[in-house]
Amino acid sequence: LEMHLECLTLRENTLAKKHPDYAMSLNNLAHIYTSLGDYDKAIEMMSENLNILQSRVLTSESSLNEDLRLKGLISTQTSLQKKSNFLLHEDRHLDYIDWLFIKGRETDATNSIMASLATSSDPIISDVFTKLSSSKRRLSILYETPLQELEDKGIDLKELESEVASLERELISLSSEYAVFRKEYHVSDVVYQLSEGEVLIDIINLPRWSFENNWWSDSSTYLAFVITANNTVPEVVLLGDEISIDGEGLSLYNSYIKGKSDPSIYGQLSYDSFWSPLEPYLEGVETIYYCPEGAYSKINPGVLYIDSTDSYLMDIYDIRHITSAKDFVREKEGFYQNRKRGDYADNKKVVLAGNPSFNLNVPSSPTGDDLAYTRDLFSYQTDTLTRGVFINPLPGTKSEINSISTMFENSGWEIEMFTEDQASEENIKAVNAPQVLHIATHGYFFDDITQMPEMGGLQQMGGTQTKKTATPLMRSGLLFSGAQNTQNEEGIPGDENGWLTAYEASLLNLRNTELVVLSACETGSGDVHNGRGVFGLQRAIKSAGAESLIMSMWSVSDEATSEMMTLFYTHWLGGMSKREALKKAQEEMRAKYSHPFYWGAFVMLGE
Repeated sequence: LEMHLECLTLRENTLAKKHPDYAMSLNNLAHIYTSLGDYDKAIEMMSENLNILQSRVLTSESSLNEDLRLKGLISTQTSLQKKSNFLLHEDRHLDYIDWLFIKGRETDATNSIMASLATSSDPIISDVFTKLSSSKRRLSILYETPLQELEDKGIDLKELESEVASLERELISLSSEYAVFRKEYHVSDVVYQLSEGEVLIDIINLPRWSFENNWWSDSSTYLAFVITANNTVPEVVLLGDEISIDGEGLSLYNSYIKGKSDPSIYGQLSYDSFWSPLEPYLEGVETIYYCPEGAYSKINPGVLYIDSTDSYLMDIYDIRHITSAKDFVREKEGFYQNRKRGDYADNKKVVLAGNPSFNLNVPSSPTGDDLAYTRDLFSYQTDTLTRGVFINPLPGTKSEINSISTMFENSGWEIEMFTEDQASEENIKAVNAPQVLHIATHGYFFDDITQMPEMGGLQQMGGTQTKKTATPLMRSGLLFSGAQNTQNEEGIPGDENGWLTAYEASLLNLRNTELVVLSACETGSGDVHNGRGVFGLQRAIKSAGAESLIMSMWSVSDEATSEMMTLFYTHWLGGMSKREALKKAQEEMRAKYSHPFYWGAFVMLGE
């Protein structure tokens, strides 16, 4: 212990507190204090280490170096998870401010702001941003350099830090978007934006530390921070262990939804598994801002059923999905509206894409009952794609976009529509920030890389053996014209292959787009990374800059979806808000299709 304390002092004097070796000494001391059973001192070391890691995350964020940011975020999250375990062990309150800092940071839509600043058409903003990025990259390197070496080279850290601060102030004065990006929020900011009858539920999947083995265990626990108006100390609710929720809970939920099982049995059991521990904290609540994680990212809580009152949660609460508490505050502060003030009135352009010719040699045409067609690739299909599975046409999407086109035309909108051969990946990539982008096609998500098809046409995904590609954003996406040809290892015209991955979708220009509707199955699916959000189409679309996204949580009936989308646009163009229009459409669909499988798949992210 004494040796490590001396090492900490030495590193503080020679390297400065922001150096990673100083943080490592703090981490080593925390480990020693843990082995001695002095958990208070261990928590003290962890807290200081966490503060250093957070400051380094802030330093890295405008460098546009994705690897550097990701490395810092993972280190910070791991440190926070360990500290939280110790706080729980000592019956001390968890610090929500730390989770507010990290939760959803990587998936934060403001990442697209950085890209827009970097490529700004304003020469002054572009020049200042370039200088700032360069200075911050240099500063991140110098933080890892011994003080003596800096002194020998005549480098003054404080001078460079002052230069960075000056450039940031200049950029903030020039760009309101960058000012929002740099702003850090506190619990009080979240509380301030909540009204009476409103609550924010932020769910965490916390890996558990084994105090017996002094190392990470194989288990984790779900907990929720419940934040209400006028209370800056959130309630912490233990929801259950990962084994029961990810295992039995999801199994019951999937039987309920995908098996169209009796809501009074399986809907109630799903409610018991996921929601019942929260209910005591929701008395008098009307609106819930819902920030999920882990298995909670894979469900729509609005369709959970309470048999005693014969009602779904959506009948009791207005549940609003959010990406993070920070994004919730930005929306409440009007950031997205302010960012585009005046644009919508002139824009009024909608891009519609649907009924792609998946096989460019065979026209898309109905072949039976439209209701039998669903907009996904089933698991048995993803396992057998290389053995010639036929990608079903989606005739319902043709009538869907034709109907929607007529409604927008009657409302005076400019319309660009892509169908059949023209519903191509190339044309989607060329969209330039329409006010509305509506895509009706097959969606896909491969749970793991062993399910990914090995097709020569997808070599750009990472080599001839696409199973080598572990990047989650490469394993979900949308299918467009020619996708069948690519699956059959046949060439198609142009440079694309008809498979738009989530990674490619994240590069779309949607920075002035009010709404994206993905009228396809499982567009809300993706790899769930605790603390970092869902890697999939929802992350991609938000990263591309879209304000709001309507997406699906499970396989969607072609005919029922087409009908609901038509109802949604009827109500929205008729004057309702997007959220009101979606709920109204779902209510009308419930009158026709009683089971939530048909009407409960779509949720809205954003305002």
